[in-house]
Amino acid sequence: MRTLGSAFLASPHDSDNNFLILRLLAASLVVYGHTLGMGAPCPECFDFVSRWLNYRYSGDLGVQMFFVLSGFLVFASYDRSCNLVTFAKARALRIFPGLVVCVLLMVFVVGPSMTTISMHDYFSSDRTREYFFSNASLYRAIADLPGVFLSNAVPNIVNGPLWTLPIESRFYLFVALIGSIGLSATRWSANATVSAMCLMALFLPDFLPMVGTDPSYHRLGAFFAAGVLLYVNRNSVPLNAGIAVMLVLCAVFSFGSSTFDFAAGLVIVYGVFWLGFTKKLRLPRFIQDYSYGIYLYGWPVAQTITHLRPQMGGYWLVAATLAASWVVGATSWFFVEKPCLALKKKAGHQRLSTSDVAGAM
Repeated sequence: MRTLGSAFLASPHDSDNNFLILRLLAASLVVYGHTLGMGAPCPECFDFVSRWLNYRYSGDLGVQMFFVLSGFLVFASYDRSCNLVTFAKARALRIFPGLVVCVLLMVFVVGPSMTTISMHDYFSSDRTREYFFSNASLYRAIADLPGVFLSNAVPNIVNGPLWTLPIESRFYLFVALIGSIGLSATRWSANATVSAMCLMALFLPDFLPMVGTDPSYHRLGAFFAAGVLLYVNRNSVPLNAGIAVMLVLCAVFSFGSSTFDFAAGLVIVYGVFWLGFTKKLRLPRFIQDYSYGIYLYGWPVAQTITHLRPQMGGYWLVAATLAASWVVGATSWFFVEKPCLALKKKAGHQRLSTSDVAGAM
């Protein structure tokens, strides 16, 4: 029987599986879902995920794909290193370089060129400093810069998707905590610990630090935890098309009921790994892991286009934003992210695996 564990063991690298395609798809779904409502009104335009699949919207689907992949691969990263310092370095090299450069560009390029206030007022504002330090440190997400994008259809928000990154980084800390105190040493202890943390997040949110009562934390945490649990139990999880079809049918038959979100979530969780380890789809060699850059820059690209061309909206805005975001994402990958990830190779990893590039949106 082919299991998730045997598939991961046989195809641990992006060149062997479809995880790169899934990350690029997830990032593009987020950009599509956000951009569709950011420009001039387009009554005939619709989000195909909510219209055809009856599930939330494409942005949610993309983020949830990221989080379930992140849970699986980040836990795999810790399991492989079994070293807190090595794990922390790997996560920091993955998430901070691209993020810090993006935040710097927002503060020193996008902000000054788009603000309606004077340069003196802009740079002397506490909000400008708060935007940089809070976002770059992952302390918390700050959405606005002084006087920037005030007249846009979605005003004030410079980079909306950054709100997910502090959440993801906190989940990294939980993974590190579980591993460093030995709770991931056995399958039983890892299952019990992750399950207990999920229950505490739901019923005792004030007891579990850095979680709180925000439903968004719980929803994304559920997908991250599902990824972790699938990794822990990977050698017992069968991977075949029959299960995928059965889960899809369960979701279809639960349309309109209170169980649909749960059933659809199972489809997303299982579907990500079934698609990830199905027959490898080859991409042109120049297409690499631009997903984090696409995710980071999609929103500000759309806001900038909307600011300069307020009459543009709907699918035209989506197409322009996706094209520009892929270009900017590729630039971020080649000039910022990839050189930083290469530092891990110098430290002893001769080939980057899927889990090396996992974890950032």
